[in-house]
Amino acid sequence: MIMADVLTWFLLIVGIILVLNSYWLVAVSLWPRWVEACADRYRQPGRVTLAGVMVAIPGVILVMLFRNIHHAAGNALSIIVIGILLIVGMAGSAGMAQRIGQGLVSPKDEKQPWRRVLRGGIVFAFTMLLPFVGWFVVLPWALVSGLGAVTLAWTSSRRAAKHPATALPANTAHDSASPLVGSSGAASTQTE
Repeated sequence: MIMADVLTWFLLIVGIILVLNSYWLVAVSLWPRWVEACADRYRQPGRVTLAGVMVAIPGVILVMLFRNIHHAAGNALSIIVIGILLIVGMAGSAGMAQRIGQGLVSPKDEKQPWRRVLRGGIVFAFTMLLPFVGWFVVLPWALVSGLGAVTLAWTSSRRAAKHPATALPANTAHDSASPLVGSSGAASTQTE
């Protein structure tokens, strides 16, 4: 193997880590309450994965149907569906990056909460680099479970909007970061 091949693989790996972390940081900066809700959903990884599979299967079927149209519109629609599934999956998996980062506690977290996602994202991205297991198990699981986390967070917020009395449990540590709480945090003071 010549030096150019080594450099190519090194830059490819660094690029993958940077891209994944960029998506996760964008998600936490744009939708911090949703990422927090997705991180809470990852307490039940089996349920999140099952919900993600139930969303991904119809999406894949839809892509296959659009691909069979053999027209430019069908190809464009399939690319749009794939893009939506990937973006939603990456945004949801930011919850897993945040959950990993919460386990790697730092004193700077109070002033800069995005550092949790950065730390957890770096660790999570490195787990995806292991040949075969990382590529074909961890990375697809991250995308599928991210779809599930977003789906479960969305359905629970819709349920909470219909039944506001049961929206927040009494003893949650993340009341102010929940997507169900307004920006003033008034709901968290009512439950305590």
